[in-house]
Amino acid sequence: MRKDPLELTVTDLEGHVIAEDCPAGPSSTTARPSASSASRRPTSNYFGLGDKPGPLDRRNEAFVDWNTDAFGWQESTDPIYKSIPFFITYRKGIAAGTFLDNTWRAGFDFNKELPRRLLVRSRAVRWTTTFFTGPEPKAVVEAWAWLVGTTPLPPLWALGYQQSRYSYYPEPEVRRIAARLRSSASPPT
Repeated sequence: MRKDPLELTVTDLEGHVIAEDCPAGPSSTTARPSASSASRRPTSNYFGLGDKPGPLDRRNEAFVDWNTDAFGWQESTDPIYKSIPFFITYRKGIAAGTFLDNTWRAGFDFNKELPRRLLVRSRAVRWTTTFFTGPEPKAVVEAWAWLVGTTPLPPLWALGYQQSRYSYYPEPEVRRIAARLRSSASPPT
């Protein structure tokens, strides 16, 4: 821990560094944009944030955390539908999770603007950051799910084939899809 400015390093019980140089105090006491920054090694991989186009590994990418109805989105469109302020860092076989408990619009920059820095920006006056340790990704996701809860399993009858798309035009296309669905449906048992 460093006292001036107040920063800390987060490690797991084995001493693996989860995050370094994390600001431990508020960066703003007003509703102006505030930011948090932490050192990240360039060999780290980042996964998560909900519905986001682009590569699965978020390294060297930046994203906006804000739910948006993005009809006709492209690979460069951001934000889109679901925003989940949670991501997993994976480095040298060790996984760690970071959850930003914040309902305000936020931005996540994974080494894009500043090499070796993870930047989180928001207009929130304050937020809570929770870290989860693995060492494997499954343990990180289980710990996060314990904190935020899980979705209950729907009834088994609801787990069948689902069909959805933007348009069913023209009418012959609608009839073709309906016929295909009827021919592939099996009778209930």
